[in-house]
Amino acid sequence: MWFHQYADDCQTYISTPISDEAFSVDRLTACVRAINNWMSASRLKLNPSKTEILWLGSSQQLGQIATTDIPFQSTMIRVGESAHDLGVIIDSSTICRAGFYYLRQL
Repeated sequence: MWFHQYADDCQTYISTPISDEAFSVDRLTACVRAINNWMSASRLKLNPSKTEILWLGSSQQLGQIATTDIPFQSTMIRVGESAHDLGVIIDSSTICRAGFYYLRQL
């Protein structure tokens, strides 16, 4: 699990095989809960309406994922097809295509 924070932007990444999908959702939920507790202790607020969740992988891998909603605080966050990252739109299929392109070039 990786964690990045830029000013008021917080990002958490988990790398997992598809067979551990449910475990990964539990890990992500626990991590977000810990971040929320830390922020609350620092008098900050984690905003569920600005939270974006994205599965990254090939189209074959993404087709095997059944989880479409992730529990977040008292709400459910729908997994999206794209997310904003410091003003850049990240799209799962674009990221994978570009990655495979550069691997082929090597």
